[in-house]
Amino acid sequence: MGYIRPKNRDGTWFAPYDYVLSGNKNFCEANAAQYTWFCSHDVQGLANLMGGTQAYVDKLDWHFRMGEPVNFEDGYVSKRLISYSNEPDFHVGHLFNYAGAPWLSQKWIRRVKELAFGNVTTSNAGYCYNDEDQGQGGSLSALMSMGLYSARGLVGNPPTIELTSPIFDRVTIHLDPVYYSGKTFTIVTTNNSEKNMYIQSAKLNGQPWDRCWFPFDVIRRGGTLNMTLGAEPNKAWGVKNPPPSQSPVAPVVQRQLKNAAKHAKASASSESDGQTADKAFDGDGETLWVSKAGAWPQWIAVDLGTEREINLVSVRFGQFTANAYQIQVSLDGTNWKDIVSVADNDRTTPLRIHALHPVKARYVRLFATKGAGTQLSVYEFNVYDVQDVWEEPDNGLKAQPK
Repeated sequence: MGYIRPKNRDGTWFAPYDYVLSGNKNFCEANAAQYTWFCSHDVQGLANLMGGTQAYVDKLDWHFRMGEPVNFEDGYVSKRLISYSNEPDFHVGHLFNYAGAPWLSQKWIRRVKELAFGNVTTSNAGYCYNDEDQGQGGSLSALMSMGLYSARGLVGNPPTIELTSPIFDRVTIHLDPVYYSGKTFTIVTTNNSEKNMYIQSAKLNGQPWDRCWFPFDVIRRGGTLNMTLGAEPNKAWGVKNPPPSQSPVAPVVQRQLKNAAKHAKASASSESDGQTADKAFDGDGETLWVSKAGAWPQWIAVDLGTEREINLVSVRFGQFTANAYQIQVSLDGTNWKDIVSVADNDRTTPLRIHALHPVKARYVRLFATKGAGTQLSVYEFNVYDVQDVWEEPDNGLKAQPK
């Protein structure tokens, strides 16, 4: 599974479809890339569809890596992979806990707290994109600061609390006697600092605690949680028994993406010295193709060598971005057909992922009709076909807790 996609009334898939540019089109105040993770009640079920927990973790971690340079913010534009400026993505940093990688929840929640909620003013750069939204933003900020959260909204059976690393040395929660039998719940950290964001070990009421979550009843009764923190992740802590999901680990169909364009024959409208068309297809994300300065349109194309059935194309632009472009396919290299058309691309989202109905093609071309300047540059131009491979589940560390 890649990302969720709507269907038309007649049962056909909505296509062509861009998982990032789908913001506010079939989705409310977010896009398909963000809403894909909106099933915290059954993280394992979604991981099964994605090809297992490792595939789930890798995809989610990539979202965070892409979101970090823009402070994990998107406002209501909904043209990015992740957005902590609106509610649909508020829970996603804690989902690593469910997928056997709690150290990534610890890492990314600290980074989100610092970059997206680190400004005490209500500016767009540092406080939930100026969207407090009846206390949602402030509540999330407070919970991240304490290292507590419930991605399932305390509606599981039993209700659960997930753990990350607090930013405070000591937190005391005073419990309302009307609702709680305990008086206080206290969190105490050792070796806490900006760099020491990873949980090394924990004790709950004096006893070793090796889970990245506990039932909400633990807080209700009151007590003390001690955490020792460090600068390097302890990848053995909290992984054996992740928080509950509705689905067990199960045999899944792993959808393997094969980049048919890698090292294939490339051509372009023009090439700058040393930045030739083949650089966009060499599998090296650091090299790129750059056109010579000139008039529009400008293009780059790849010959897949034989006819293929493709269903996904991704483009990562360089400094010189196309403001308007088409993805085109051809069987003979002469007659071209548009399969994607983008009229409002901008430099804030250099990566574009386009999912398609399967289409036959030997040649694929990025045809840009407008840009901010007189050149076009592309780091990666990938063309994928998909193969389904059955894999048995890993019933070791990723097994469901009893």
